[in-house]
Amino acid sequence: MIKRSFFGLVKPKLRYETLDDTQAEPVRVTPSKQIQFYIGESPDTIGNALQKPGDKVKNGQKIAGADKSGEYFLSSRSGQISKISSFTGIMGKTYTVVAMDVDKESSQILD
Repeated sequence: MIKRSFFGLVKPKLRYETLDDTQAEPVRVTPSKQIQFYIGESPDTIGNALQKPGDKVKNGQKIAGADKSGEYFLSSRSGQISKISSFTGIMGKTYTVVAMDVDKESSQILD
């Protein structure tokens, strides 16, 4: 709280905008039908990938670029891999992009 005015001539005042009693309804955000994951290796070095487009993926499954690769991620949703491609990021670093179509059964909508 302000106890004294800075200049000492005027009473201290706090001005603020009051809130209305009515609140807006929450907005429902629908989950995306396709998600993308990035692996820190280029597709050229992967060569013989463990997963290929069309493979089914379960929630929590480890997805790696190659057999001996240290780069991997855990799938956050269940679905089917639709595309594996390359992506050039900051300073020319090349990544592998794994695009996945999400199953309707694996949706995480809470009512």
